[in-house]
Amino acid sequence: SVPVSEFGDSPLIMKQIDDILNILSLTQEYFKLKLNDDLESELSNIVIQTGAYRAIAHMFSSSHLIKINNEEVFTDYSLSFIYEFVQRKAIAARLLDNGIFHLITESPVGLIIQKGHISPYSSNSTIGRLHRLWTERILPIVLLLVSHFGNSITFSLSQFALTFKNQFKYTIQTWLETDSLLSASIIEETEQIILFAKLLN
Repeated sequence: SVPVSEFGDSPLIMKQIDDILNILSLTQEYFKLKLNDDLESELSNIVIQTGAYRAIAHMFSSSHLIKINNEEVFTDYSLSFIYEFVQRKAIAARLLDNGIFHLITESPVGLIIQKGHISPYSSNSTIGRLHRLWTERILPIVLLLVSHFGNSITFSLSQFALTFKNQFKYTIQTWLETDSLLSASIIEETEQIILFAKLLN
């Protein structure tokens, strides 16, 4: 979809971005603390019942509609929050109940990546950015879910693999082409795909 508008010059939007970054920073620092099971369970209830996750999911789903200096920055911010959330098993469980796999696969970002050919070498900066989101956020989020829940989410993992098969195939094919460049990001993506395949089996 074509973004509705460019908001790089909007003081209100820039203030909201500052607020989001401050909350993200606080979340990251808080989640570094060692929490007992009861506190983590209570935190998972807060994330869902206060609407925090719903707001972040909405921000992720609609992030393509707003650009800041030609960048869809709200995609990065929302995925960063989700990445922090799934590191805690109790919160990750609630995100599963609230359709995190559907959120990722049906998002504008997910739908583009599903087509494959997402490479860090693309002359299109948007494609390169999508590859970074794929390797640094989406795949790590899925692998964290696997580490928490293993075989109990096999069906969701199988569906994820089928949905993104074109990108998986494209990355593996890169290794078979003698003239292909192999960057650290391609190697990182491949390692995550291999780990995902092992865990799926």
